[in-house]
Amino acid sequence: MTVEQANGNYNYMYEFRIDKSWYPCHLLNDSVENEHCMIFTRNGSVIHKQLQDVRKMRKEDYLYNRKEVVEWLGK
Repeated sequence: MTVEQANGNYNYMYEFRIDKSWYPCHLLNDSVENEHCMIFTRNGSVIHKQLQDVRKMRKEDYLYNRKEVVEWLGK
């Protein structure tokens, strides 16, 4: 992802990469600089990642993840 793609797109669900796996996260406002961004992970931590390790989540993945969370909250 480029800086231009990340700037201003704070309402979308994103994923960040650790090794070969992708995990849900959110970009934090005004935090994209020098090819790094600050993200909020689903376990509540805030970390810096390189933009190449962050991507916009596919709609299908978002809906599946949302369904799991809604089911978990319902229990």
